[in-house]
Amino acid sequence: MKNLIVKFLFFFTIPLLFLPNFVKAQKDLKPIVPIEKVDELFKDWDNLEKPGIAVGIVSNGEIVHTTGYGLANLEFDIPITAYTKFYIGELSNQFTALAILLLESEGKLSLQDDIRKYLPDFPDLGQVTIEDLINHASGIRDINVTKVLSGWQGSDAVSDIQLTQLFAKQQQLNSAPGKKHQKNISTFLLLEKIIAKASGVSYTNFIQKNIFDPLQMKNTFFDTGLGTVIKNKATGYIPEGEGFTVGVVNQMEGNNTNVYSTVGDICLWLQNYYQPKVGNTALIKRFTAAATVNGQTVEEKNNSFYFNQFQFWDYNGTKKLYHISVDGGYACKIVHFPDQNMSAVVLGNGGVYNGGMATATGELYVANYFTKSSELAKVKGIKMDTKTLETFTGDYWEPSQLYSRTIFLKNDTLIYSRGNGYDSPIIPIGDKKFQMITYGEVYITFDSNNGRKIMSVEAGGETFKHVAYQRDATWSKNLEAYTGAYFCQELKTIYQLSIKDKKLIINNLRTGQVEFSPLLKDTFTGNRRYFNELKFNRNNKGISGFHLSTYTGDKLWFEKRSTAIAKQTKLN
Repeated sequence: MKNLIVKFLFFFTIPLLFLPNFVKAQKDLKPIVPIEKVDELFKDWDNLEKPGIAVGIVSNGEIVHTTGYGLANLEFDIPITAYTKFYIGELSNQFTALAILLLESEGKLSLQDDIRKYLPDFPDLGQVTIEDLINHASGIRDINVTKVLSGWQGSDAVSDIQLTQLFAKQQQLNSAPGKKHQKNISTFLLLEKIIAKASGVSYTNFIQKNIFDPLQMKNTFFDTGLGTVIKNKATGYIPEGEGFTVGVVNQMEGNNTNVYSTVGDICLWLQNYYQPKVGNTALIKRFTAAATVNGQTVEEKNNSFYFNQFQFWDYNGTKKLYHISVDGGYACKIVHFPDQNMSAVVLGNGGVYNGGMATATGELYVANYFTKSSELAKVKGIKMDTKTLETFTGDYWEPSQLYSRTIFLKNDTLIYSRGNGYDSPIIPIGDKKFQMITYGEVYITFDSNNGRKIMSVEAGGETFKHVAYQRDATWSKNLEAYTGAYFCQELKTIYQLSIKDKKLIINNLRTGQVEFSPLLKDTFTGNRRYFNELKFNRNNKGISGFHLSTYTGDKLWFEKRSTAIAKQTKLN
């Protein structure tokens, strides 16, 4: 089987940009990892009957390993190699961010420019800067969310004209520009247009000439036709039953994320971090800096963002940066250990998240630098009787992040449940304080406010307050008051609310049926993505409408229509 897999081992002598003594110290601790050890790590992927994965490794500025495991195409039994091209999705946002800095260095734009200087059709909702877009702090609604709520299917192609219209019809921002971080990949479609406007050439031509060509990334391509024939392309698959179906990429007319590449080419891109061929040392330093939000550099804590689109993670006391994309059966991840000058990339086509393999690959090279044990430290708890433990059980809603959690008792132990089987035991360490024993240092404290139970969860330097609610509360029995037709002016969409099997549901011809469960008074949560919260408003005549809120920060107003209009617009 090994003979069917193409492997490549490259050794280049590339001087690093870091202080000599620091580099020497890094090399003293970093082991030389044999190819066989990498193969052993990926043995479960080394299967010529299933989709697979490709891996590339850059250590001390050298590409030390690129290889593939599994099948690129199930119909024709084509194996994955280092030359197999995968859809890399939002990983390509890194190219866009660097392109903006290149244009700024040429004096063709400034990060502080108002985006309307280049995009005059964008509505005047406040001064949104180019830097706000890159730092995910623009407050602009996510187009992917707008599509779904308007009735588009995720795989529906969006033309450039439709894309402009989707942005142009936004009536307000989710937050003031530059003040709040909220990940929004769709704004990179605006950056694509800004790059074209500022450079005077198409986005694809600029990226090709200024990034791909200088780095000799000859196997990286834009799918400009949304269906272009690309040689050596892996097919994306989705697991279904005992087999697989072909995945469908969520593509748009813009080219920012419609990119296919290989692990070898991504390694060439990562080499640019060490010895720039594109940009210079000062520019790369800016490129790899932490994001700026509300006028300040963001604190390095788990999931915090960088200008180059990496995110931070404290990995056993070692700084790990990562970037993930999962779409259409493709799953990609880059991990970068900047202090150890080591990076790894995995590109897969099996429709499952494979990012742990990138991290595990990095661990082969940097484990000697860990200052924390990777094994779970034992939690020293206190004794608490079952009756007391039961007082903390129940359902809790997080009103700012819009998600629910359940606390239940199992075998004399409280369980913190995220749903879908993601359960974690929590151990009492105080009268009302508990510690999670499966996800590192996560603390849960129970309290009360005006007679309502409050659960505070401390994780990653942040505290999230959850409010207790009853699924069968008395107010939720009268669902008839919430039924009717509701219209959103911004989306130009009508939702029909009705009752089915004692549940409040939404019907829309394209969106389909969404089922809602009661939370707090006049507040419901849906069983579909982006339908996180319906919060109804009342006036002296009854229900006047509702705000639909999503976990991405969007908040849209739907006004209740009269009975006559409701009959004319009934969609179920």
